Amino acid sequence: MVGFTDEEYFNLSDRVYNNDVLENEKPIGLKDGSQWRVIEYVDKSGSGLQAIAVVPAKDYQKGKTNYDNVIFVSRGSEPNKSQFVKDWIHTDFLKLGIGFKPPIDKGVQANYGENLKKIADISSKVSLPGMGLAQLPSWYINTDNQFVNYQTFVNQTIKKFNIQDYSFTGHSLGGALSQYMAVQTHKKSVTYAAANPFRLLSKEQQQAVKNGDFNGLIFDYRHRLDPVGKIVPNGVPIGQQFIMDTNPNAKMGTFVFMGHMRGTFTGMFHGDGSAQLKVSPDAVIQQANRIDYVVEVMQKVQQRMEDLEEVARQKSRQLRQRLEDDTIEGAQFSELTSWDVDDALTEKNVHYRNGVYEFHDADKFDKFYTSNERNIQKLLGFQRELIQAAKAMREKDNTLGDWITANTN
Repeated sequence: MVGFTDEEYFNLSDRVYNNDVLENEKPIGLKDGSQWRVIEYVDKSGSGLQAIAVVPAKDYQKGKTNYDNVIFVSRGSEPNKSQFVKDWIHTDFLKLGIGFKPPIDKGVQANYGENLKKIADISSKVSLPGMGLAQLPSWYINTDNQFVNYQTFVNQTIKKFNIQDYSFTGHSLGGALSQYMAVQTHKKSVTYAAANPFRLLSKEQQQAVKNGDFNGLIFDYRHRLDPVGKIVPNGVPIGQQFIMDTNPNAKMGTFVFMGHMRGTFTGMFHGDGSAQLKVSPDAVIQQANRIDYVVEVMQKVQQRMEDLEEVARQKSRQLRQRLEDDTIEGAQFSELTSWDVDDALTEKNVHYRNGVYEFHDADKFDKFYTSNERNIQKLLGFQRELIQAAKAMREKDNTLGDWITANTN
């Protein structure tokens, strides 16, 4: 599969919010300079689903029915009046929040859809005081489902264009649609601030998520304080999540909910198109250098313990010498011999090494020294790897950034 950058995936996720892309053969130019063509789109008035299938412009050919690499891009929740109930209440709250699974929804639609529509149509025409949002249009009564509609759209598009490989992307609700389809098809998904569709998955798929089967396949970039994706009860993150840095020019972008907005991701990519994570290469190097302090403390602790051992050995030698001095003729213990002194010390000591009686467990001290030195080497090795990786990232970013600048003028 041809690799696309995180930036390309995001810019497509951002661009799909514009209605002008909902047109077959529509050319799309992104902020990163890449060019695309829409080969198929869906705009479902019932469920509120909007999505497109795109290919790189260089691969597009009018009338072509065979594509090697396609990206499916799904739109997220919209705040406008016409989409609010469909996206935020019907899909975000009822489908994702409550966990009304697409197969069940599809069955309700097939068996009871027409009758439910009639009931909803009647209720929408009757004015009842205090009902408020309870009086919703017919499509609200479980007759359409964005996840069902999206799966149908994807399957039909794959068949129509004989697509060999494909991936998914989207923001917010669009990210949930992307992840849901990635699980169904075991294809790559790159999302931004995705809502969590975990509760919509089958039990077998949920277990696969818990087992980490989608790590390395599904990637979600989000901001640290963004609550979306965490509010679903018993939701387990699908695949891997990464915390991106926030666009400093985004209005109120550091506020909790505003960190969910698309503008907070705009422009936050390295020269090679990879996501600019919260921790920069320079910050990684700075933190890695703090390992020197940790190592210094570990070495000082060991040195202090070695010094204490040496003091204990000196005191042992002095004690033995005093006791032996007290055994000479006319001394306090003249009736004893040096052999008696050795016997008494042997009874009380733990070890006798190199002519010294030791009253502490030196073996345990030695084990600690060995373990401590091994951990110090591991830390230093980890530090070297961190610094090398950060420098490589920075060097690659600068090199590719220079190349892009030189070739886009």
